Amino acid sequence: MRRCLGCNMKNIYVRILLFLLWAVTVAILSTSFAVAYIILPSISKRACHHPSHRHYHCWRQAKYNTKLYTSQEDDNSIQTSSSQQQSSVLDSISYRKVNENDIPTCFRIEFTSYPLDESASIDNLYYRQRVAGDYFWIATLPTNIANEYITKQSTDTDEDTTIIGYICSTRCNEFVEESMSTHDANGSILAIHSVVVDEPYRRMGVASAMMQNYLKEMIPFSSFNANTRESGFERILLLAKAHLLGFYVDNGFMVLRPSPIVHGSDTWYELEARQYHRFECKP
Repeated sequence: MRRCLGCNMKNIYVRILLFLLWAVTVAILSTSFAVAYIILPSISKRACHHPSHRHYHCWRQAKYNTKLYTSQEDDNSIQTSSSQQQSSVLDSISYRKVNENDIPTCFRIEFTSYPLDESASIDNLYYRQRVAGDYFWIATLPTNIANEYITKQSTDTDEDTTIIGYICSTRCNEFVEESMSTHDANGSILAIHSVVVDEPYRRMGVASAMMQNYLKEMIPFSSFNANTRESGFERILLLAKAHLLGFYVDNGFMVLRPSPIVHGSDTWYELEARQYHRFECKP
């Protein structure tokens, strides 16, 4: 009986010891969780408010603000520079009638601006210059200004000027496909065939400037002019694709209809200059 009693006491001591070990382990783990989730975030929060850290964050914010301000300044500078360049080009453009020596340059611009099935041949341009030269006007820039916009120095010059675009037309009595390659000196319609600007000088307002000048220059040849009331044309018509309708409307034209003329593979629209509209012509 004594031996069995001693064994029982030993088992009790072992159980008490195991319980104490478990309690200590739980206490250690609880303390670790407390440090991880309560004490350390508090220390980290205090560290973030240390003066040296505030200086670092202020420096980062100042650097970001400076970068943002500099970027805005650069954008404004680019826009100002682009506006100044556009103004310089438009203020420097001169207009004149085409001459025979200009045709190779005009053909280069035509050939590189239109699809093959739409561009005029060099013979067609020579024909328009020869029989309808009054309606064939070019825009030029001083060569020193023109060369600022190209990487290779231009050889398409007339003395000190460079051709940057042109508008050409012929007259007819009926606006049909055949009128693209013929000219009737007494035709009541002035049919515009090409409004084209050389690639380096696009998106600067050159086409609009050319068109406004052209419409003004055509007045002496129209029925609005007392000297040409009987022989002058009464309307100005042209064909344009859908994506260019807004440009022509902004420059004084109105859309009449989809054109029955087939020229190339795309659909064309017929437009008429408002100031020369047939209902506005003087009797």
